[in-house]
Amino acid sequence: MYIKRLLTPFIKQLLDQFPAVLLSGARQSGKSTLLKKNFPNYTYVTLDDLQARDTATRDPKAFLNFYKPPLIVDEIQNAPDLLSYIKIEIDNNRKRKGQYILTGSQQFTLVADIHESLAGRLGMATLTPIAIEELRRKKISTWIDYSLRGLYPELVADAKLESKLWYSAYIESLLNKDIRDNLKKEHLGTYDRFIKLLAARCSQELKYQEFAKELGVSNLTIQSWISLLERSQIIFLLQPYYKNLGKRIVKSPKLYFLDTGLVSYLSGNTTKEIIENGPMAGALFENFVISEIYKSFCNRGIKPPLYHFRDSQGMEVDLVLEYENKYLLLELKMTMTPKKDHASGLEKVSKLFPAARSIVLCNVKNKVPLSKETVAMHWLDIFEILGEFI
Repeated sequence: MYIKRLLTPFIKQLLDQFPAVLLSGARQSGKSTLLKKNFPNYTYVTLDDLQARDTATRDPKAFLNFYKPPLIVDEIQNAPDLLSYIKIEIDNNRKRKGQYILTGSQQFTLVADIHESLAGRLGMATLTPIAIEELRRKKISTWIDYSLRGLYPELVADAKLESKLWYSAYIESLLNKDIRDNLKKEHLGTYDRFIKLLAARCSQELKYQEFAKELGVSNLTIQSWISLLERSQIIFLLQPYYKNLGKRIVKSPKLYFLDTGLVSYLSGNTTKEIIENGPMAGALFENFVISEIYKSFCNRGIKPPLYHFRDSQGMEVDLVLEYENKYLLLELKMTMTPKKDHASGLEKVSKLFPAARSIVLCNVKNKVPLSKETVAMHWLDIFEILGEFI
C-alpha cells in the first residue's frame, strides 16, 4: 500500500529550479519508495548495493558515464567523493534542471559535504515519517494508537508487523550504521541508557547537565549525542521564543521525537492503557501533536517556525507559531472536557503577542469557547488552522 506523500509537490518544484535535489530524512522514512513511485523516468541506483558502491568509490567517472541523468543516487553518503564528479557533470550542462536526485539518511557530514561540493546547484527537502495529514482520507485512529505503534511507513502499511520487534531492529540499525562510529567505545552502553532517558523526558526542557550527571559523562558529550540524534532526524528541539521580550525568558530548548511510537518503545509504554493513564500520558500527547505540526511545515518545504515560551515568573505556553507576522499560541491538554483554567496560561502570554490566536488543543469533540479570546478544539482541527499560516 503506497501512501501519497505531501512532500512530493515541493520536490518537483525544486527539480524545476535546481540541477540537483537532496532528499534527506530518517532511516525508513520512505525516501526510496517516494522517489521510485513519483519519478519513474529517473534511473535509480542505491549505494547500499555493494557493486554500485564499489564502482562509485573506485571510479566515480565511470559510474556517472554508465548511469546517465536523470538519475537518483540513493544513500549518497556511502560514496562522498562522487559529489565532486556530479558537480562537474552539472557544470557541463548548468542550464538543465532536475538532473540528479540524491538521498541520504546519515546527516553527520553529508550536508556539509554537499554544500561544499554543490553550492548554488542544490535544492533541499526533508522527509519525515508518515504525517497524520497524509492519512486524512483513510481511517484515522486515536492518538493513543499512533503513539503506541508509530508512523514509520512500514508500520503504517503492514498491520501484521510487530512494532516492538520493528523498533528493536530500527534502533540497532541506527546505532550500527549511523551513530556507532561517532561514539567512543567506552560510551556505547551509556549511549543506550541515554536514548532511553531522553525518551522518558520528551516534551520537557532539555537540561544537559542533568543528563551528564546521571550518566557520568561531560556536558559536551551530551551535547554531541543530542546533535547526532538531531542530524539523524530522530529528535528535534523547540527553541524558546524570546524576541524583544527581555532577559526574563527561560532560554532552554524543549525536546521532542519525530515519531511518538519510538518514544513509547524506548520508555516502556507498551500498552494503550499505560499510554493513556500512565505518568507519561500528557508528555506523549504533547509530543504527538507537536510532532504532527512540525511535519506539516516540513512537508511543504518550510522550516518549522515553532517555539515554546516560559519566563522566570512561571508564565508558559506549549507552542508559539510565528509565521509572516502572524502568531498562534497553543496549549496541549489530553482532556476531553476542557475548562476555563486550561486557558489561563494562554490568556497571560497572549498579552505579549500582537493579535495572537489562542487555542487549547485537546480531545474534545466540538469546539468550546473558554474565554473571549480562547477556544478549545480537537487536535485534528489544527490542520485547518495551519492552512491560514502555510
